[in-house]
This record gives sequence, C-alpha cells and structure tokens, in this order.
Amino acid sequence: MNKLIAAVLIFLLFFEFFGCAALREKIAKAAGLEMMQLAAVNPQYDDNGELLTCQYELHWDGREYEPFGGVFGNDAMGELFGLALYPGPSGKYGTDRVFLASGQKPEEWLIWEGGGFMMGFYMFFKEKSVTDIPDGFVPFGTE
Repeated sequence: MNKLIAAVLIFLLFFEFFGCAALREKIAKAAGLEMMQLAAVNPQYDDNGELLTCQYELHWDGREYEPFGGVFGNDAMGELFGLALYPGPSGKYGTDRVFLASGQKPEEWLIWEGGGFMMGFYMFFKEKSVTDIPDGFVPFGTE
C-alpha cells in the first residue's frame, strides 16, 4: 500500500472517532481522493418520526449511483478512490470510503464501504444509466 494512502487512512480513522469533518475533507482532497455525497432515498419512519430504514445513493460529479449488489472476494476491489460524506445522527458529518471496481470505469461502477472501518461491508454501486453488467457482478436478490 502506498505510504501516502496509508497515512491518509490513519488520519481518517482518527477523525472518524473524533469527528472533525472539515479537516478530514482537507486531508482527503490533499491526497487526491474524490469527494462524494451519500444521500438517503425512500426513507421510512415509525410513528414517532424515527428513521426505520432507507436506501442510499452515491452522488459524484453530477452522476447518481444506485446500489446494485454485494462485493464477494477481493479481486473486485480496486484502489481507494474517494470519500462519501453523509450526515450523522448528531448532525455531524461522517465519511465512508469508496473504491474503484477493478477493471471498470468510475463513471459507471464504484464500490462503497458501509459500516465503518472495523465492521465494514462492501456494495457495488452502478451509475443509474448503466445497462451492461460485467461478469461476476451479482445483483441483490440473486446471490
């Protein structure tokens, strides 16, 4: 792993715990990472107004990416590409990592790491207009 990327990841982990979004964003930009927005869509609330569930989209460079399927195996994972900002429950912003999908254009496919650094899970996100599905990319519900 590149030393600069390793240093950036250490800083990001530190700031994930102590929440300094502005500094975290500056460091990510200095490392050449893309900044994205994680947007909640189709939220469902209970009677008290508490969020029960929602779906997420990634928004980057004027494009909208929707969840496609889970990432199984490390051969699909490319390099760290960017950070997805999202509003946390306390109003502070958090960040998730976004990776390139191996052998794919970032304008079409990205991999989002949800759940944080310790217990993360990986999901393929496809740009909404993409219709060609690469071999090995399995949509949700067909695993």
